[in-house]
Amino acid sequence: MLCTFWLAQALALAGHTERAREVFGRAAGFATDLGLLAEEVAPDSNELLGNFPQAFSHIGRVNAAWAISTAEHEAAPHDFLGSRVEIPSRPKTTCHNAVNNFLRRAPTSDAPLFGTE
Repeated sequence: MLCTFWLAQALALAGHTERAREVFGRAAGFATDLGLLAEEVAPDSNELLGNFPQAFSHIGRVNAAWAISTAEHEAAPHDFLGSRVEIPSRPKTTCHNAVNNFLRRAPTSDAPLFGTE
């Protein structure tokens, strides 16, 4: 799980926020109803394997969410002085709330962690 969240974080840092959200959503979809993550997931059965709960998976999830949130914020329009231009459809939130909202919006999915491209 950690490596998948690293992939989402790397995609966000590279500016590929849509793909990062997709990878993040698939991985976060394997969380239990309590939000806990295992060390890994069986690709054929989606069974949670390894240490449970796995702290490193949770750290990876938070770091990836933070990177995606930050990348999306930085990609927002700025005026010629470098100030961020507010987008009316995007509400103002603190970074903490933005990460929490992102984690709550993550879709659940039975799809494998890595899509075929």
